[in-house]
Amino acid sequence: MTNNMELDDLKKTWNVLDKQLQKENLLDESQVAELITQHKTGASKGINRIRRWQKLSVAIGICVLLLMVLVVAFSSSLSTFGYLNSKVYALLIFLVFTVIGGMWWDIKTYNMIRKIRVDEMPVVTVIKQINTFKKWMRYELIIVCGWVIIFFALYYWNMGLYHQPFINQLLLISVFLAITFALVFLVYKKLIYNNLEDVRRNLNDLKDLS
Repeated sequence: MTNNMELDDLKKTWNVLDKQLQKENLLDESQVAELITQHKTGASKGINRIRRWQKLSVAIGICVLLLMVLVVAFSSSLSTFGYLNSKVYALLIFLVFTVIGGMWWDIKTYNMIRKIRVDEMPVVTVIKQINTFKKWMRYELIIVCGWVIIFFALYYWNMGLYHQPFINQLLLISVFLAITFALVFLVYKKLIYNNLEDVRRNLNDLKDLS
């Protein structure tokens, strides 16, 4: 009789422990699911911020391209009266090709980031695409820095600034390049790289939870 009572108590104790373990497992699964949702949401927000900026960049490019078409058309009529010289034309042509090339680049960049879907793709695939996008943006930053130097050289030549005293030229070049590169760095850091870092952190956490 005693043995039967001990066996019943043991079964009851085991059932209680089993129920507690099941509750803890459900709680753990719920917490993991909540963490996965949070990290997916965080990664999606970062990608959406970059996507919105790229979309805005494309829209700005279209507006600038239309403006450049009007400027070129207007400059053709001015050249008839001799108001424009070859230096101005060189700068205008450079800007036109810049806008066209920039438009192509921005559209390609936008399509690249638009195709990244955190909710629909495996985490590993998203990480690979984000790494590819990060390399693409690194190339863009290098191109922008090179463009700034070429543009300033053309503007420098166009405005005849090389006639200025050497000290004035050196000061002007230093200030222009310092301000321009600081602005470029801040824009890319705030709008692109900070968001990419946020996306990368959330994706790594997702990978650990998978």
